[in-house]
Amino acid sequence: MDFLQNIPLHIAAALKPPDDETTVTVRTLTLTPEDCQDILTYLSYHRQRNIKPAHAGNIADMMLNGEFAPGSMLTFALDENQQQVLVDGQHRLQAAVTADWTGDWTIRCLWHTGYTAYHIYTVLDTAQAQRTAAVIGRAAGYDQLTTRAQNAVIAAARYQNVWRTDYANPPFCSNPPVRDNIARANDRILAFEKADQIIHDNRATSHIRRRMAVPMVLAVMAETLHQSPWEAADFWHRVATNGDGTPGELRNSLILGRPSKSSPYYIGRITANAWNQRKATNKFRRDNKNPIPLEGTPLIIPV
Repeated sequence: MDFLQNIPLHIAAALKPPDDETTVTVRTLTLTPEDCQDILTYLSYHRQRNIKPAHAGNIADMMLNGEFAPGSMLTFALDENQQQVLVDGQHRLQAAVTADWTGDWTIRCLWHTGYTAYHIYTVLDTAQAQRTAAVIGRAAGYDQLTTRAQNAVIAAARYQNVWRTDYANPPFCSNPPVRDNIARANDRILAFEKADQIIHDNRATSHIRRRMAVPMVLAVMAETLHQSPWEAADFWHRVATNGDGTPGELRNSLILGRPSKSSPYYIGRITANAWNQRKATNKFRRDNKNPIPLEGTPLIIPV
């Protein structure tokens, strides 16, 4: 347990593996502000989102005013090195440091390899508090993508799931769950990487890069790159780098943005329309009334 060498013995003992096949251990522990800081410094999961000072400050205020109940649960899980790391509780621990608060905590350690820090943080944590797609994208570990693409990839994958004709929401879900959006992003990751490279072509302006990296456009790009890689790469390069014809029309439309009172799917629809009419030599037609099947893919963009 060398990774605990900087941690006080009573915390290290709470993180000790069970002697049997127990998959969850729960212990109570009194932590000082110094203990809390040690956990944050040495045991935080490296993909956690940044601490929000305002949120931690609100909790600190509760602690100072006797409104924070003792026994709050901190959750640890195994990381890729099979070491227990903090996956839930960083804001409360930071609040304890800020408020100089000593109190009792419940320490829950998950030892089942199916519930790793990666799994808990990217999937289970989202069931407790809604995380943005950008936070989930960064947490899921798409380090091969630019920050702009990391922020958009999960939202883009979610749009693909919403638009797919070969996908149905699981029972009790009104929207695709996070695990399905991550699975879709993973399944199309090579296409998302290619789209990211095209968007960041050194001939593309910063303005069109921003517009092409919005999740709806990225969803259409990645799916066409997956289904028709050579043809799609040529088309999207021309959109990004001042091509004329349909690519130029789409570029101008993306820069103008969504008109007021238009469909919430307007950006996805004009992008799909342009792809469908990529071989046209005249001005591409727009359809404002019907769902738009994305040619060569299982996606249909709704009205």
